[in-house]
Amino acid sequence: MLVLLSTAGLGQYEEVVYSWAPADQRPQEYRTAFFQAAANAIFRPDKVFLMATSEALAHENCKRVQKEIGEHLELVPIPRGSSEEELWRIFDTVSSIVPEGARIILDVTHAFRSLPLLLFGVVTYLRRVKDTKLELIVYGAYEASESGPDGGVRVPVFGLTGLADLEEWPQALGALALRSGAD
Repeated sequence: MLVLLSTAGLGQYEEVVYSWAPADQRPQEYRTAFFQAAANAIFRPDKVFLMATSEALAHENCKRVQKEIGEHLELVPIPRGSSEEELWRIFDTVSSIVPEGARIILDVTHAFRSLPLLLFGVVTYLRRVKDTKLELIVYGAYEASESGPDGGVRVPVFGLTGLADLEEWPQALGALALRSGAD
């Protein structure tokens, strides 16, 4: 099962064209005001988990995202993350909703404060305890947007998965050194 982990923001978002253009592939584009909807259309997950505080759940953005994505969106209430205890509650909440063996796309576009780091920690944890696989970390980079030929705003989608791979390099090098020393 492919799942998208995303968060909801309270900002005023304008409609743009999100463009995912991996090397040697034709770009995939989707016009929307909400990156979660673009990620859903581009990557086609089986389930979209949208973590949101009570303020975000009550905001018009959540209602519009829910309408745009449809039935495979699941809204996941989380606390604000204003204390260490709340951060651990978020960790537990997210850990509990991801199914065993899931492939995960982590969207860090609208995450607030320390949430991207916390969610990355959850994904790292789940790789070991639920045999999940991190497929992608994505970021809808509005700050890097450009005007397109049609006058619309084009926003690149950055793949940040390579940063997660860096975590495994020291472990691999250590294992290689141990193996070389044993020979």
